[in-house]
Amino acid sequence: MDYDECRAKISIIDIAEDLGYTRISGRQATNLTYVLGTPKNPEDEIVIFPKKNTYFSRKGSFDDKGELTKFVLKRLHMFSYCTQQGYLAAATTAAFKKAQA
Repeated sequence: MDYDECRAKISIIDIAEDLGYTRISGRQATNLTYVLGTPKNPEDEIVIFPKKNTYFSRKGSFDDKGELTKFVLKRLHMFSYCTQQGYLAAATTAAFKKAQA
C-alpha cells in the first residue's frame, strides 16, 4: 500500500477523535463540528467536511485548513509517538496505524 492509498483510508474524524476532539454537531449535520476541551471554552474548534475529508479550524491560524496531512502536521505536538525523526515520521506513523487498525 502506498502513501496515497493509506491516506485515502484514514478520515480526519478518526484522527481528531483519537486526539481527544469531541463532536458537538447533531446527527444530521453535513459538516461536523468538533471541539478540543470544553464546548464553552475550547482549546480548538474544527469543522470537518467528511465527504471531502477536509477541515478548517475556527480557533487556529488562517492557514489551519485542508486535508489529512495538514491536519496532522498542525497538531504534531499532540501525538505521543512523535519522535526525534521529525514530522514526516510522525505523520506517516499516524497514517499507517489508522490504516492497519
